[in-house]
Amino acid sequence: MSFDFTCPFCNQVMQCEDEWRGMQAKCPTCGGNILLTPPSTPSNAEPDLSGSMPYTAEPEPQAAAARQAVSNQFSSPKKSGANTGLLITGILGVIVLIGLVCGGFWYYQEKKNNEISKTAEEIFKDIIQDHCYSSSVTSVTVSDLEKSGQDKYTAKAEVTAYVEGKEEKGTFEIEIDCSEDDKVWVELYDVTDLPDWFVIAETKKLAREAVQEGLGKEQFKLVDATVGDVSNLGNGKYRGTLLFTIEEYGKTYRRGNFSVYTLEFTLYFNGGKVEYRPDSETIRKLPRAPGY
Repeated sequence: MSFDFTCPFCNQVMQCEDEWRGMQAKCPTCGGNILLTPPSTPSNAEPDLSGSMPYTAEPEPQAAAARQAVSNQFSSPKKSGANTGLLITGILGVIVLIGLVCGGFWYYQEKKNNEISKTAEEIFKDIIQDHCYSSSVTSVTVSDLEKSGQDKYTAKAEVTAYVEGKEEKGTFEIEIDCSEDDKVWVELYDVTDLPDWFVIAETKKLAREAVQEGLGKEQFKLVDATVGDVSNLGNGKYRGTLLFTIEEYGKTYRRGNFSVYTLEFTLYFNGGKVEYRPDSETIRKLPRAPGY
């Protein structure tokens, strides 16, 4: 609601919102201090100007402009509050929407990372058992999954395994490749500091294959292989000594004759591939080897 009132100094008729009733204000035309109240006398009555400052009547267009100025000046604050409320509601809606989008993306990414980690655990378990001769892996836990490229990740694999009847534990840096559809590849990523038990187990596996192939299957039989003095040369290279035992069959009689031999070797880890290189051209036989 609004009401009309007249400035007692300049006789300008203006309009004001009902919320401003009883308040003090300045006339936009003459600057006089006025009380915002509706007229109590007929509009054609002469106001009592005794003791007030003189005034001059303004043309009607200026009076209309003054009424509009006062109307704008004393407009209802409720409208402004409503607009502010709508603005705050809109901002809160945008924040909630952004939160939902970010939360949904985080949930999707976490679910995807968990699926990749679980798949990598099963694959790396098979890799360890394949590399370690006579091993039994009891647990593999993949953690610290980080994106390293398009559909590629690096992670840590905590492994617990029984190798030749002894429990061994170790941490491996691995790379996970998910670039192919419905297939995940897992390889050793950092090969500069592998657990000794893994290096020894890999050496035994490769040495058995190499020695058995070199000796032949008819005349000789590989009985045992032991790896010692393993040292880390850096850059995925490990050096050690292979001590292996073979059983020799005679041509005219079948009496077991065990012989023990030694061989120095270097093991090269290059990603997921391993190369076994004997450092000596000939196998050195140990005379009177203890225990044989």
